[in-house]
Amino acid sequence: MRWIGLVLTAALVLSPLAVDAQQPAKMPTVAVVSPGAGPGPLLEVFYRALREAGYIEDKNIVVARHYMSGREDQYDQVMTQLDRQKVVVIAAIGPPAALAARRTVKSVPVVFSGVGDPVVIGLVKSLAAT
Repeated sequence: MRWIGLVLTAALVLSPLAVDAQQPAKMPTVAVVSPGAGPGPLLEVFYRALREAGYIEDKNIVVARHYMSGREDQYDQVMTQLDRQKVVVIAAIGPPAALAARRTVKSVPVVFSGVGDPVVIGLVKSLAAT
């Protein structure tokens, strides 16, 4: 299931934060940018997988949900804002979110899902490992 890879990537990005439990710090924020008006069944699987990996919302992680409801003209603005906020990772769902992240995000790791062939849409140059 493609959500497992997304959750594993998010867990790897978040794992250094769990190691340094000595210092009180604000909770890490994972941002989800999705084209729909709500989570839908696939994002519910993602949220459940985060919980199963030990990430409990408002206890040790914040999930910033951005459901775009078809407002494709606002993706760049949302991604730029998330980049400035220095969220821990952005989960970009669908081609518009992933392509907006590619254009605007400079300092935050981005994982993506639901984009079809990322080479064909110009998201990545190759699927080869570097």
